[in-house]
Amino acid sequence: MPSVKAALEPFAGISFLTHLKWVFVAWIGTQMLARLLPGAGFLFIPFLLAYAAWVVFRVGAPSLRASVKRFADMADTAARTAAEISSHPQQAERKHKS
Repeated sequence: MPSVKAALEPFAGISFLTHLKWVFVAWIGTQMLARLLPGAGFLFIPFLLAYAAWVVFRVGAPSLRASVKRFADMADTAARTAAEISSHPQQAERKHKS
């Protein structure tokens, strides 16, 4: 069973209590806005989803950057291969036939 201390350690570079604070502030803000605009209290749900997506992006950013770099490397390799093939079309046909 995880300890309370482990649960309060930073997640996405922000402490758990800070996450709770932002969620609470958003809930209070949407409830206050709902006093002026009927139904605005439901804006809390999209805010919560956007905040969760932001946290997931912050946590996954290093792996996302690695994936983008890998894709860029593959695109670069494909571009070099295409340039090589276009500069020597007869050799490319011979390699393709054999």
